[in-house]
Amino acid sequence: YLDQVRNSGLFLERGYNLFGFIHRTFEDVLVARGIAKLQFEERNFIVRTHVSDYAWEEPIVLAVGVLGILQARRLEASAMVEQLLELGQPGVGVATKCLEEYGTSNILDKELIQRIKKSGAKE
Repeated sequence: YLDQVRNSGLFLERGYNLFGFIHRTFEDVLVARGIAKLQFEERNFIVRTHVSDYAWEEPIVLAVGVLGILQARRLEASAMVEQLLELGQPGVGVATKCLEEYGTSNILDKELIQRIKKSGAKE
């Protein structure tokens, strides 16, 4: 099995029998999908705990997209972005990235979009 993993092209051996994805994007997408599977309070905990960690920024932004676009759970996606705004910086920065990614996709309502823009202008 390890030979198949070594030769798959998706993983790199980072140590003896220790593997990682060849590109960070694969990991980010899997983490985002995992965040989207969590219950509301668990998801909020992840956001509060990791919003200041740059390595979690992309998975959080992607999780908003998974919720709002792939799973059509627009209200939960919006709630996640609202939580980011309530956390101040760097949450506002991550909310702004969500707006950049999804502002035209109808998962964020107009009022939330205005709040993001207003919060970003204050920071």
